[in-house]
Amino acid sequence: FNSPAVHLKPKKAGEVQYIDVVLSLENDTLIRLSILDTMGNLSHFHFYKSRINTDIPPDRFQFKVPEGVDIVQTNAVKQ
Repeated sequence: FNSPAVHLKPKKAGEVQYIDVVLSLENDTLIRLSILDTMGNLSHFHFYKSRINTDIPPDRFQFKVPEGVDIVQTNAVKQ
C-alpha cells in the first residue's frame, strides 16, 4: 500500500499481538484493519465506500429481546 499505515502493539500482554491500520490518502478514512491475536489468528477487515458522520435513522437499529433471555437493568449493575 502507498497509503499511511500504523502498526500498533499493546503496552501489556493480552489477547492481541498487534493491530495494523491503513488509511486512505484521499480522505483519511479507514481502508484496512488487520489484527493478529495471541493464538496466531490473523484477521483482515477491508472497508469500502466509508462515510464519516452520516445521519442514520433511529429506526434503522432496533433491538428485540430473544425469547428466554433475562434483562438486567443498568441501574442494578454495580461498577
